[in-house]
Amino acid sequence: MKSLPLAHPLLPLNTFSPKLHNRINPNNKPFTFRVFSSSSSSTSEPVRHEYKAGAFDELFLNVFRTKMVEEVGWDSDKPGYEGLIEVANRLVMKNKTNSDTKEAAVRILRSLFPPLLLDLYKLLVSPLAQGRVAAVMVG
Repeated sequence: MKSLPLAHPLLPLNTFSPKLHNRINPNNKPFTFRVFSSSSSSTSEPVRHEYKAGAFDELFLNVFRTKMVEEVGWDSDKPGYEGLIEVANRLVMKNKTNSDTKEAAVRILRSLFPPLLLDLYKLLVSPLAQGRVAAVMVG
């Protein structure tokens, strides 16, 4: 499907001159634009490829979910990603404020990595943008 906006051919869109505007539009009515489209005869759906989780995806999902369950103290009966989302929703409901939820999320993410790796990450990322990137990402 192609869309073609039509405007006055002699008037650039980023130019405004009151004299020119009054000469082109003497009644001082607002400009109107029309868009015409032509549809192609084929109405094919876009091709969607479904993501297939691999062994590492399942491993990381299970480790992350285990850490979430430890923080929340509750686990969902649903398997996989859907269960993880339920646990995350329970985490949000458990905490009274957004900052409590954020602190819990930071604790969970930090528990996934060894402390030495986090220190190395801070060392490598801290020079970027005067440390703002590291401050946001590590807390």
